[in-house]
Amino acid sequence: MFTCPAARFLWNFTREALGPTWLAHDLGEFLETQAHQPGKGRRLFWLVFAAMSWSLWNIRNKMVIEKILPRRASDSIFRFLAYLQLWYPLCRQQDKTRLDATLRQLLEAARRLPPSPARLPFYVLSVVLGRYVLWPQHLMCI
Repeated sequence: MFTCPAARFLWNFTREALGPTWLAHDLGEFLETQAHQPGKGRRLFWLVFAAMSWSLWNIRNKMVIEKILPRRASDSIFRFLAYLQLWYPLCRQQDKTRLDATLRQLLEAARRLPPSPARLPFYVLSVVLGRYVLWPQHLMCI
């Protein structure tokens, strides 16, 4: 679906964590299928998709503009999770229960990633080691 290795890695991680509803042969098919979901499912999909896209865009800008390459493929995952947590307060109240479940699934999948031997930022270590707290009513790495 994607040609960039970081995008493929993030996409595969998300698809494995969230299940077969995130499966598609190409981006167009995926967006069309997901865009026609009813109500709350559609809003959650667009939030997750926006967080994925924004994290990849920021990584791309770091590489192109600042000439800073990601040290690990998992950087895209943890940036994606950070954006989802950061945007949690912006969600509608009725969507927060679903987003909590989605964040738990993603964090559980992130905990299963092998830790990198390189020094990791603290928020990344928190997710890899499985230390997170509820703050306010959502998962936040400590």
